Amino acid sequence: MQGEEGPGGAVRVAPRDLVEQCCKQAVKEGAHLRAVLGANAEVSAQLSADELDRLLDPAHYLGQAQRWVDRAVALHRSANH
Repeated sequence: MQGEEGPGGAVRVAPRDLVEQCCKQAVKEGAHLRAVLGANAEVSAQLSADELDRLLDPAHYLGQAQRWVDRAVALHRSANH
């Protein structure tokens, strides 16, 4: 995994790669993603426990599904008329 060198020579991993790494670790260990993210020093340095809980709450990202579907249908209809 590639990253950029940060202070003290430590390699920083891009956020997307860090989340992917944590997902793989959670699957491998049979752990909850929230626990793995919370235990990761790089993640916990940037996000509080409350912020992680909010970001992983499905109500905050699934609640937009209907709006996305409506937008996709409208775009499809306008492209075909």
